[in-house]
Formats: sequence, structure tokens, C-alpha cells
Amino acid sequence: MSRCCFSPSQLDEARRYAEALFETVRKLSRSSEGVTREAFGPVETETLACIEAAGRSIGLSARCDAAGNLWLERAGQAPASAKIVLGSHADSVPEGGNYDGLAGIAAGLTALFLLEKQGLKLKRTVAVLALRGEENSFYGKPYLGSRALLGMLGADDLALVRRDGAKTLADAMRACGLDPQALSTGKPLIDLAALRCFIELHIEQGPILDMEDERRTGIVTGIRGLYSHKAIRCERVDPAAPADAVPRAVTALLCRMEALWADRLAAGEDLVETTGVIGRAAESPGSAGARGSNEDDPLAPVKAVDFAFDIRSLRRETCLDFHAALEDEARRIGEARGVRFRFDSLLESHPAAMDETLRGILHRSAEAAGVPVRDIASGAGHDAAYFANAGIPTAMLFVANQRGSHNPHEAMRIEDFMAGVEVLAAALPLLGESPNVP
Repeated sequence: MSRCCFSPSQLDEARRYAEALFETVRKLSRSSEGVTREAFGPVETETLACIEAAGRSIGLSARCDAAGNLWLERAGQAPASAKIVLGSHADSVPEGGNYDGLAGIAAGLTALFLLEKQGLKLKRTVAVLALRGEENSFYGKPYLGSRALLGMLGADDLALVRRDGAKTLADAMRACGLDPQALSTGKPLIDLAALRCFIELHIEQGPILDMEDERRTGIVTGIRGLYSHKAIRCERVDPAAPADAVPRAVTALLCRMEALWADRLAAGEDLVETTGVIGRAAESPGSAGARGSNEDDPLAPVKAVDFAFDIRSLRRETCLDFHAALEDEARRIGEARGVRFRFDSLLESHPAAMDETLRGILHRSAEAAGVPVRDIASGAGHDAAYFANAGIPTAMLFVANQRGSHNPHEAMRIEDFMAGVEVLAAALPLLGESPNVP
């Protein structure tokens, strides 16, 4: 049997294995809508236990590192060789979808399930890595598990406060049985040279692949960097300014940034800009503009407006230049209109290029498996970017999903997932230097 030609019965068994894992995790993390797996929370811990059981059922060994990330390993014939790592994150946003993150972990396990069914041995050890705390929903900072693993977590990160003020990240880690202080030394938890590569399968968080009839699997060219403000506040500082000065200033700034964005796109730059109002503070009763906050009227007089602003690009310089333009325009408009824009801390996730050799292997594997693919850039950030920027050869596969992500209505067709699994499984013999590979 060819290494890529899985029999219908093998694929059917693998599909049922994956579906069982998805359903078990969905049930244990179900919330009022969708699923909620809080970073370093008890449901995320239960999810990791469920994933561990699924890995052990196919003969994988299991261990957790000092950050609580779960490693499930299939030993190779040359254990000292650098290992292949597949995986993604186990947590979710509040009331989110079941596949964001979990699909990448399940794909790694299912690919190893198929290798076991074929009886194929590899030189290299293959690990499935389930990372903790990728989402920023609870502590305001993403990629906590991968940052800790790679020695990029600092004391300031440990002091991050949960969004409801109930506890710090360090408190949550201690509740998981971890030693948070040991994670802020600046030293990686592993020897990075011992990793051959990191490959993350993920649902595409946009609509491109789902609009395709055939090429519903993507090989990622690069991950756009994200430079984000979660709460920029515009407030009136000049008492003589008109009552509607604040909403008009915000509108003027966002329109100006839209125009600058259009200019950059016309010049051929890779740039994505998103924004949205997140809150309004009404004028105090009796004041000149005390009509209150009218959600149906964006120009209704208000005391302050809070809005988010995200900048994404495959080039860091593009992001920083556009951010400088945002600050300059905010200062200019603020001075002209009697308002002030106050920026919260800038969250930075640097862009990352995917390894060309790995991308070539994935293209060859897709062809061998008979899976149509297309190249695609990632508009969202992923753990994979941190591995790539740490110098580890990194690649990503996208599979189509429906209705976006980070919402309870997220969906993924099992046939799309299995196509991604077949590409991943077909790549492992090439990456693992199997004797079967010429």
C-alpha cells in the first residue's frame, strides 16, 4: 500500500475517532451558547485530560511541561533525532466555537491514528502539542502557553488580571498546580534545537476557503502581524467644544484611517484594518449635551467613546507605519475639535513567514493524497507565529469553516477536516524520514 493511499475503512475509522473527540470535548465545555474553555481554567484542564485519553488510546505517551501544555508522543526509531511537533491550542473564547484550536490538536492525533493503521514506523518522534491559553479573552494577552514554552513570558504577564478582576494569571496558574514564577525566567522550557518543525492545522477564520468548490484546504504562506488597541478613548477636553464633538471626532478619525488604508491598498501594500466602537459614556444629567447615549444614533452627544483598532500585515514595518499615522491623525483631529484620544497599551504580535521547505513538502503531500490546495495568507494570529519567530521551521494548514470563528455558530465540515488530516498524515513520512520514503 502506498504511504498516502489510506483505505476507505481506515479513513472511516479515523473520522469516527476524530468525531468522538470533538463531541466529548463539546459536551464537557458547553456553555449557554457555544463552548467556553477559559485559559488556565478548570474546563481547559478537563479538555486536556480528554485529549490525553484520546492520545493514550492510540498508544501515545503523555506528559505536561511546566506551563501545563500537554505533549502526546509517538516514539521514533531514532529518539535522539529532532522531533516533529503538530498541534494547536485547547482553550476557546467565551461562548465560542468548538473547532478553533481543537481542530489542530485533533488533526495531529488523527494523522497518527492513520499511521498506526498503516503500521508505518518513522525515524523521528512525532509529538501532538495541546497548548494552553492562546486566546486573549480572559487576561487581555494571547499565546500564553506558547510564550511560556518559548521563554517569552514575563513578570508583567503573570500580573495580568482576569477581565472580571477576580484573580491574576499567576493565581490561575497556581490553581492548575503550576509554578508561575518558574515561567518568567526568560528561558525556554525545551531545547528548541530538539524540534525538527512545528505544524499547526487550524480552521480558516475567514470565508475564502469556504467559497471554493474544490480547493478547501490552504497552505499558509505567512501569518499577518497584529498591532491592536482594545480600548482607545476619545473624550472632550475643551468645555467650549460642541456637545457632539466626541462622536464627530471619532467618526472623522475612522474615516481618515479608511482613506489612508485605501491609499495603501492601491499602492499594493498588504494591510488589513478593522475597528469597532465598544462603549459610550453618556453626558452627566443637566449638562449641555445631556440627551444621553443613543445607540441608534452614532453622533448622539456623549462624554466619551471607546473603540478598538486592529492593524494587520505580513510586514512589521507596514503595521508600525500605519500605527504612527493613526497616532498622528488622532492628535491632529483632537487638537482641532477640542477632544483628546487616549490610547491603551499596544498589543503586538509580529508577522511570521512560513518555512518554504515545509510548504513544499505539504504541497507534495497534498498532491500525493489527492487533496486540492491553494496558497493563502493568514489574517489572524496563531501560536505558529511564535514558533516561527523563535527560529523553529514552521508551517500551517487551513481547512474551510462556516460562519467564521469566535462565535457559537462556528461550523466545520468533517470532510474538510479529514482532507487536512490526509495532507498532514501524508507529510509525516517525508518529515519523519521513514525507510519507506525514497
